[in-house]
Amino acid sequence: MRKSDGTWRDVDTTLRKNVDGSVSPIASPYPVTLSGGGDSILARQVSNKQELVWNWTAGTLPKPKLSDSTATYAEVLPGVDLLVQVDGYGFSEVLVVKNAVAARNPALSQVKFALSGDGLSAAGLAGTAGSVNAAISENFTVGEAYMWDSARSDVPMPTSAPASDVKDATISDAGGPGNGAAQAVVPMRMDGTTLVLSPDTAMLTSPVTKFPVYIDPKSSAPVRSYWTMINSGHTTQSYWNYDRSSHAKVGNAGDGTNMYRSLFQFSTSAWKGKTVTAAEFHVDLEHSWSCSNTSTQIHVLSNATIGSGNTWSNTSSSTIWGSSLDTASNENCDDASGVDTEWQSAALTSAVNGKASAASIVVGLRAADESSAANGWKKFDETSGAGGAQLSVTYNTAQRD
Repeated sequence: MRKSDGTWRDVDTTLRKNVDGSVSPIASPYPVTLSGGGDSILARQVSNKQELVWNWTAGTLPKPKLSDSTATYAEVLPGVDLLVQVDGYGFSEVLVVKNAVAARNPALSQVKFALSGDGLSAAGLAGTAGSVNAAISENFTVGEAYMWDSARSDVPMPTSAPASDVKDATISDAGGPGNGAAQAVVPMRMDGTTLVLSPDTAMLTSPVTKFPVYIDPKSSAPVRSYWTMINSGHTTQSYWNYDRSSHAKVGNAGDGTNMYRSLFQFSTSAWKGKTVTAAEFHVDLEHSWSCSNTSTQIHVLSNATIGSGNTWSNTSSSTIWGSSLDTASNENCDDASGVDTEWQSAALTSAVNGKASAASIVVGLRAADESSAANGWKKFDETSGAGGAQLSVTYNTAQRD
């Protein structure tokens, strides 16, 4: 990200206390300020010089416990913690309902956040918006809300599975559900300038529900990072604002359910209308199941854009993905840093050149072998930092004929 003096520094979302007692990340391209406790203003988010303010309506917030990029506000309701996690594009909030007694609190039937600031739209300011995204300006977005419990699947993971993958696939936490978790969409609506969420009380009070239960109103991020995932195990699930904390996933997760592909969108403004003579795609490999090299394919999708509507059902067909343009083979089972993965081929250059008249281009990654985790399960850097996805394009300055 660019500093005020014109120099550049890496994004660092580690939270620290400010002089006034509030909390902010060390370096984020989208400024976020969280409550230091003692008030009800949960967060202030700035995007394109507009501010959206989130207020916790159930009382005064306690002082948060800080851990890396997460602030935990303990016991905002009896037996309920509020976790706020900052990333390079904004923040997300998750309510952690720790036990069955807490789940029966009538206050959880409607969870409310009062919104304010010039980040509200005209309809939002007037209190007449029909939906949350109609209530906020185009510089912000709020994803669907979900909830999930901590139930574990009876299907065992393969004995060869790395411990981190077993945990990621089977254990529910604030980042997302395990593969055996009960899940539900949480309806959202606007009541004047207040966002109202209605968690599934049947799930909260069911005798088979496993605690803790996580309620995720997801994100007040500005227009979200242009990447998403699709998953054959949950064909209608959007990952635009969901399950994004464990990197950009590719391949078979080895849990008998989930198989991911990841998609990245880039603007063509720098080379629109020009002749592309070379194209390279780079992204750091954060983790692999296998300690031997496995192959990941790169595709240029027929879609010009991606967003909250992309799911496996509507974005996985061969018509959309076309043929593989190149493969990269590597491994990172030790989770080392800086493991660059590069795709570069004449076919990739040709496909990128074919999008030179469009406003944007979508690049997709998938495992060459999607049948097993050992043959392709990987996690790539999803951030806007130096190791994040980068499409490097060389072009002739002369206009295309």
